[in-house]
Amino acid sequence: MGWKRPPIQRVTREFMAHLIQKRIDKIKEKEREEKVGSKFKYSNINKKNVDIIGWIEMLLQTPIEDYRKYCLWRISCPYLLNIQKLPIPEAIIILNDWLNKCDDVKKLDFNPQREIANRLRNVGPFLPSSRETLKKQQPELYSLLVRHNIT
Repeated sequence: MGWKRPPIQRVTREFMAHLIQKRIDKIKEKEREEKVGSKFKYSNINKKNVDIIGWIEMLLQTPIEDYRKYCLWRISCPYLLNIQKLPIPEAIIILNDWLNKCDDVKKLDFNPQREIANRLRNVGPFLPSSRETLKKQQPELYSLLVRHNIT
């Protein structure tokens, strides 16, 4: 028999993670250079009058094991596009970074790039869910966030 070619997904995933990490490092360096004293990793430092929702910022820094698709759909994507007013490429970097961390905690059961693209494309004018809405409509997710000290 001949040599079997490994799946390309292994290489492309690692390369994508490398590119994302380089972009994140570049953003961090820019923040350090501008010496903005923000306690959040992904603050929108170049825009004035941008609202920051602390618990969502914490979510974007904390890997969780479940409800990742729901968090993209109802929390992260609307927050980054409609509250933070980030450009889509920057939002993609942040969401990829978060999902990679989540994947380290528990393997993702979906294609992160496809899911991010779909969710960002369909955000529209919607705002992220509030903590109160999560508490009522998604009590399991809310308790997960409480366990991770996010809310």
